[in-house]
Amino acid sequence: MKKFLSVIFIILTLTACGAEEKILVGQPEIQSVIDAAASLNSGRYIITNLTTGEPQEVFSFMFLEDKTQIWLDETEYKDAETGEYVRNYRYFDGKLEKSSDGSETPAVYTKDEPYQMSTGVLLFFIPGLVKTAEEVITDDGFTMYVWDYDIEKLRSQSDALAEVLTFRTTYLFDTAGEFLAMTEHITYENSPPSDYQIEIIERNEVTEIIVD
Repeated sequence: MKKFLSVIFIILTLTACGAEEKILVGQPEIQSVIDAAASLNSGRYIITNLTTGEPQEVFSFMFLEDKTQIWLDETEYKDAETGEYVRNYRYFDGKLEKSSDGSETPAVYTKDEPYQMSTGVLLFFIPGLVKTAEEVITDDGFTMYVWDYDIEKLRSQSDALAEVLTFRTTYLFDTAGEFLAMTEHITYENSPPSDYQIEIIERNEVTEIIVD
């Protein structure tokens, strides 16, 4: 889980750089998904560890009528020493950002200045850093856009990527062209690979966010 959380941090700090020489395969379709995600009034991001098949992070958000944003970021992972599952969370109720350790920090998130994780940034999308892109049609007629990033360019953007050997994202669309999920496959120099799937569900349908 720590690997994926570090990648999320990298995603939130990276920005596209350099002029793009051409439109990549699938770029308009993926850009449309990113734009739609950024305009949502509410939704949930489900982040699943494909190695275990278990959801390990759920990020939920919604905007109130006054444009105030409320969100909850829940993570769960298995403690290697105890074998027990540990749940952490960060929660913003419109006034304070609260953590599972009991700490609270004044914060402001609104429709005009939202919490970054709700803007579509989790669907890693930096065309200017992509090395190769291809379209794959599955046996059931679904479309996958497979993007392999240029590792040297990625490393030049963040020291946290020093051990990354390959970074691939795959965007899956159904036969009607509806976005289903993005998968992220990363290999490391001295660690096992990580495979995660990111879905957006309950788009514009979340009406309440509470901490259990």
